[in-house]
Amino acid sequence: MRKIESYEELAPLLGAQLKRGVRTNCFLRREDFERDIAAGTLYAEEWPGGLAILRRRPECDRLSYYLTDMTRPFPAPPERDT
Repeated sequence: MRKIESYEELAPLLGAQLKRGVRTNCFLRREDFERDIAAGTLYAEEWPGGLAILRRRPECDRLSYYLTDMTRPFPAPPERDT
């Protein structure tokens, strides 16, 4: 996963996922993302099956996803509790 340094870097990744049929558990607002970006705790990984967004917390990681192709394997899980 790569660290996201600005919302402008994240916006095209999110925009590519906003289409009919995408499954997601991510209902965050821009302000939520910007808070994590400012803290240096937001990471993202795009793969042929969608987009994974990782938000690091002291106790565990929070993983959100946009799934566009259910036949593609999900990226390897993080090393910490998620």
